[in-house]
Formats: sequence, structure tokens, C-alpha cells
Amino acid sequence: MSAGAVVPAHEQVKTITETIEYPAHEERAESPAYRHARHILIDRLDLACRICGSREQRETHHIFEWAEWGNMDPAKVLTALRQIDFYGFGHEKGDEPVASPTISATW
Repeated sequence: MSAGAVVPAHEQVKTITETIEYPAHEERAESPAYRHARHILIDRLDLACRICGSREQRETHHIFEWAEWGNMDPAKVLTALRQIDFYGFGHEKGDEPVASPTISATW
């Protein structure tokens, strides 16, 4: 092609590998608080996935990585949750501290 020529639209396939090292942490467990939050988000409110908008095979996830919870400052987590507040439940929490990533899933 000559200088200034337009390259037609095309696809390019790329493979990305991500390596993440997590600290030692407690095994994840589905707590009653998580089951309750999931019930509210999916069964009662029938909310779609925040990412793709689908209602099929919906999952609820922790906003903060479970394995990193021991390294987090609960006050900063509370501040972040007030800013994020995906589902509009932040006002219900008030100044109640966030005790675990399971509880943060309810926001």
C-alpha cells in the first residue's frame, strides 16, 4: 500500500494471559448474608447482570476480591461502597461498618 492509503476494517485476534498472586486466605463460604443478598438481587428484584444486562445464568459477586479482604481498611471499603452503590442500597447501611466481602456483595 502506498503512504496515506486506508487499511480496510479487519479483525485481529490477541490472547492475553493474566497472572494474579493471591495471599493466603480463608476458603470462601456461602454465608446466610450472601444467600439473602442473592435472593434480594435475583429473586425479589429480578435485576439483570450489571455487566451484560442478561437475566440468564445470573451470578452475584463480591465487589472486592475475597482473598484480599485481610489487606483492606474497612473504613475505606465503606467509602468506596458509598461511591459505587450499584444497586442503591448504600443509604440503608448508614455508617454500619463493612465486616466482610460477603456483606459488601449486598451493596
